[in-house]
Amino acid sequence: MMALRKVMRVCGYVRISDVRGREGQSFQSPEQQEGCIRDYAKAQGWTVAHVYMDLNVSGGTMIRQGISAALAGVEQQKYDALVCADLDRFGRSAIETHEGIQRIERAGGAFVAVRQGINTADESGWAARFVSPIVAALGEMERERIAENWSSAQSRAVERGTPIGKILLGYIVGRDAKGKRTGLEKDADTAWIVEAAFHASANHGLSAATDILREHVPSRNWTPSAVRALLASRTYLGELRHGEHVKHGTHEAIIDAKTWTLAQHPAKGLAANAAYPLSKAVHCASCQEPMTGSMNGAKRRAYRCIASRRGIACKASAIASADKLERLLRAELLKRPKPRTNPAAELERASAAREAAEVKLVAWAGELEAKERLGAAAYDAGLRARVKTKDDAAAAHAAALERLPRLDADDLGQQVARAWRRVLIRKGREPLEQRVTFEDF
Repeated sequence: MMALRKVMRVCGYVRISDVRGREGQSFQSPEQQEGCIRDYAKAQGWTVAHVYMDLNVSGGTMIRQGISAALAGVEQQKYDALVCADLDRFGRSAIETHEGIQRIERAGGAFVAVRQGINTADESGWAARFVSPIVAALGEMERERIAENWSSAQSRAVERGTPIGKILLGYIVGRDAKGKRTGLEKDADTAWIVEAAFHASANHGLSAATDILREHVPSRNWTPSAVRALLASRTYLGELRHGEHVKHGTHEAIIDAKTWTLAQHPAKGLAANAAYPLSKAVHCASCQEPMTGSMNGAKRRAYRCIASRRGIACKASAIASADKLERLLRAELLKRPKPRTNPAAELERASAAREAAEVKLVAWAGELEAKERLGAAAYDAGLRARVKTKDDAAAAHAAALERLPRLDADDLGQQVARAWRRVLIRKGREPLEQRVTFEDF
């Protein structure tokens, strides 16, 4: 904040919400307000260089031509102070009144509200010592009220299953007979693209998903971060989430939980590393947000909830010793049944079966003599049977491909992601074993 300038040249400010037909003791006409300002300035030995006015304008917003010009004049040092007859003429919103006075003070100017006896130029007076803190406190109260109202609105929207904000690719907003929004519905034209992108990312990596999205939705700029953001949305699991408010099953899911988990590819700066292999592989039980690794106050490794860093309120932010959590999860992984088949060999057999089915289908489709010899009905039945065999073989191949371990499957975090839908850590003083919940697929 600049040093306070000596007040000599000031501007006045006058505001009336509604000029028409106003009268009574509480009403201050523009002429009365200006007279009050000029009388005060004269008593102080100041010169009123200009009086700005906003007529028929509410004080609930600072987007007003007159006040904007007055504040700009103080900031440009055309005036040493802004004077108004009454504080509520300057503004009726506590938060915006506070911000307006701060602008004046940062420019080295003074603010005067004659009726309340507020004169921030009087450094020894009560206003200089108390008004700014009081208005600041009112501003904070206003911010909290707005935040509470917004949180309440989010909660009601989630409970109704009504989305807030931009609708994700793959969904459309349903509407009732009156045209009112009813919730998310699958978009038949784009849901399959999203599903294909998830499977591609889960089985072949982020670049494969990017290629699909760029091919089928070329109107959007599919950067790696944009693709990661789409794949990270839990809306595709049938969840509706706004801030800390979450509701499951509000709409039809596009992808299953296991594929969603395998499709996640954190950016390099956020990826798990050797020091913290479980970063983003475990979640806080209170807010469902991921936990990442860091050193605690005792210089020991720990995993903690990242909700606060994302601006999300968490009522019971979880924290766990990294050494204990990693030992626990390795022990739990050893308890899980081992696969009885070799995934690579299974994929090879499935590939051969799919190719053989495709060859037989093509050969039968080209056997025109067989159609004449067997008759149209028998020929069509044979064709349908071979199409079904081909489809079954393709499905078996896709399943085998999904079971194939990823290149980084030896990483503890990846093993955990493949073994469980989610691992949730609860805050508490109990032993870690009692605070961990495993959600199966």
